[in-house]
Amino acid sequence: MKFQRKNKIASENFVANNAGTLQAETETRVNPTAQTQTLGDYALDLITRRGVLRGGVAGGALFALSACMQNNTPEKEGLFSANGKYTAPECEFTEVGAGTDDQLHVPEEFEYQILLSRGDPLFPGMKAFDPHNQTPEEQEKRFGENNDFTALFPLPKGAKNPDRMLLCVNHEYANEPDLFAAPEGKDGRYSRAQSDITQSAIGVSVVEIKKTAGGKIKYLQDSPYNRRITLRTTEIKISGPARGAAQMKTSADPKGETVIGTAQNCAGGVTPWGTYLTCEENINYLFGTDTPENISPEELARLKRFDFGGKGNSFYRYHDRFDPAKEPNEPNRFGWTVEIDPYNPASVPVKRTALGRFKHEGCTCVITKSGYLATYMGDDQHFEYLYKFVSSRKYDAARPEKNQDLLDDGTLYVASFDKQAGVNWKALVFGQNGLTPANGFHSQADVMIEARRAGDVVGATPLDRPEDVEIHPVTGKVYVTLTMNEKRTETNDASPRVKNIHGQILEITPANGDHAATSAQWDFLFLAGPASAGGTPHPETDEAGMLSCPDNLAFDTYARLWVATDQGTDWHLKSGSANGLFAVETEGKKRGKSKRFLRAPIGSEVTGVTFCPDKKNLILCIQHPGAEGSENWKAFGRTSSFSDPSTRFPDFQPNMPPRSSVAVIRRKNGEDI
Repeated sequence: MKFQRKNKIASENFVANNAGTLQAETETRVNPTAQTQTLGDYALDLITRRGVLRGGVAGGALFALSACMQNNTPEKEGLFSANGKYTAPECEFTEVGAGTDDQLHVPEEFEYQILLSRGDPLFPGMKAFDPHNQTPEEQEKRFGENNDFTALFPLPKGAKNPDRMLLCVNHEYANEPDLFAAPEGKDGRYSRAQSDITQSAIGVSVVEIKKTAGGKIKYLQDSPYNRRITLRTTEIKISGPARGAAQMKTSADPKGETVIGTAQNCAGGVTPWGTYLTCEENINYLFGTDTPENISPEELARLKRFDFGGKGNSFYRYHDRFDPAKEPNEPNRFGWTVEIDPYNPASVPVKRTALGRFKHEGCTCVITKSGYLATYMGDDQHFEYLYKFVSSRKYDAARPEKNQDLLDDGTLYVASFDKQAGVNWKALVFGQNGLTPANGFHSQADVMIEARRAGDVVGATPLDRPEDVEIHPVTGKVYVTLTMNEKRTETNDASPRVKNIHGQILEITPANGDHAATSAQWDFLFLAGPASAGGTPHPETDEAGMLSCPDNLAFDTYARLWVATDQGTDWHLKSGSANGLFAVETEGKKRGKSKRFLRAPIGSEVTGVTFCPDKKNLILCIQHPGAEGSENWKAFGRTSSFSDPSTRFPDFQPNMPPRSSVAVIRRKNGEDI
């Protein structure tokens, strides 16, 4: 869930120079409208306005969100006081201290197990993973790299059984230096086989898991449900407004209706009808070229708006589709939300273009008061936007087959935050709000393919890397993480700090509690970081609980908020501690208090936080252990690599490099999390 991984992927980006060719520019700002909505004089007033929007239950009703949530319906017992006001029990655990080392730390009364790691076999008859002997074909059948978002689906479908489930996991990206001891191609480059292995390590895994008699969880290598969806080989349909558009057509797909693969799968969501949504984020890293002079000035401008141009991977050297000078439309076929049926391994995934094209961080679904589907999405890059999609047809719970194309027809909105602490959702519809031929839009396909530029035109508010969006299962309030923005030089209401290295969490209350409404109120849950850096920590938050760079969000079965962090390479300048998972209070006198539950190994981030419906197990991912900021850890002091890693998590064996992994955490005494 990273904008840029500086120690692994080249930080150069290509932009148009006066001659219309590509030249390198470091740390480019890709949103040209980023500083046009300056409302800094009002920003400090918002920080002091912390009591205005707290109130009671939104709309005066308990929101029935369980169909779209990772967990069962929240426990009602103990959540409401005698007068009906929502409350929740404070999380009880021994706080993990701040610090940095090569281990995964959980509270002393908890334990963890490793469920899956990169390279683990997912099909019968396969051998254990050997990182020194890999093939593209084998990697297509093994658990992928850099696991991120996770979701659980009961088996059989519709069952209330918490002991047998399908686990879906995103594999966001893969860097060749993490996968291989050394390049095997000519001139010190990675070979075609290595490039193809890297493509096969990206995408999604679907794996059956089962609780054992002893209470632990294992994955079933011989399950007929197990599946890999990869960038290299998986056929995916294109649906919605952009299907068949001229900008989607390539030499391999002259109809613009089918694409091979999905990649940069960061966060995601779950639909009420039981499908998995995986979101394509930093797609610019898939592409490169050695002949930028062959790209038209018009295409260069579009590439610049999406931050294309780095040469982080070798894909373009072996496959023309990853070279925009040879296939200028291929980039338009990535940056979408992809829907997958986890119950049918033979089903064809679908890219839902009505949800817009940008660097999708997540796709959180909720049924509105009137029965329509609303979906919240962030665009994870500096100065980008917050989006919401509302379906044009109602969700049909009685006939799930009627919902198969619900995500193809509706209205995509982008958020504008105004001085009165209001949120205005502006429609991105061709012919409205300036989305006309005069501004370069000639169809709804144009609007969806260039959703970022459409947001520029309608006046969306540039934010500080909007990442995860989650909905409180009781109050219906919407929580949005703005991870950080060290590039900000001017403020706006939702981003009140310049050079913001700590981030913040927004709390949005839809008008009348209706997620279809085009207006809302909002507040800060808190500004992250210490008070000395403009943060607003709760007085009871101690040094261990002081978080920076909020990223993932999750609610447990008692409707309590949990926040995972992503500080990047410069963690030592932020919290000074490794990334972690924090319990955060959202209501009452302790609103905004954060408490550290977990500390990750050096160089990793915590992703994919999912509370199991049995209330006893917590699933989460440890992504890219060792990869980020190891040079800033005094005990190591150099860049981590395959052969010289700062941690060998989770195996800690001399012949095994660090591996991204899925962990399961539980109390030692077997009680609820």
